[in-house]
Amino acid sequence: MKNQKIWITMAVLLTICIGVLWAAENKTDAPQYTYLVIDQKDTLKGLQGVRVLVEGLKPEIENRGLTRQQLQTDVELRLRQNGIKVLSEKEWLSAPGGPLLYVNVNIMIHKETLLVAFHTLLQLKQAVFLARDLTKKVYGASTWERSLVGSVGLSKIESIREKVKDQVDTFSNDYLTVNPK
Repeated sequence: MKNQKIWITMAVLLTICIGVLWAAENKTDAPQYTYLVIDQKDTLKGLQGVRVLVEGLKPEIENRGLTRQQLQTDVELRLRQNGIKVLSEKEWLSAPGGPLLYVNVNIMIHKETLLVAFHTLLQLKQAVFLARDLTKKVYGASTWERSLVGSVGLSKIESIREKVKDQVDTFSNDYLTVNPK
């Protein structure tokens, strides 16, 4: 499992570097995206909702107008619009498995070309039991995830919000497929 995470991290970083280098070489402001898809929607079955946690962005990025609070609001609003309950802290603590929709956005600005390389990650984290020892419960295991690597011009940094919303829509579709109303 640890080796798999290392390989995925290396693949994501390599893809970011290639994207930045390609965009810098071609001096284009056109968005570039690479998708990493792992289908695990059955792990969402039976969830009554999710709590949302957006990882903080670097101050340098927040000063450019893309903030953690904006992303938190965007994700929660999109979930509600899609008919998925956003759990309060109290509800989340008592929900079986403690389902948490974790949002992580990493951004790197190439100052010479004014290009922004980014990696967005949405993960549904919840408590799971080890198959080899059902007495062992692991909290915060990722059971569903979507990842996107891309680059945009610095003037289009706000477009990353739309990419996160698109990923929330993908999560919502998978959630609603296994939890029909």
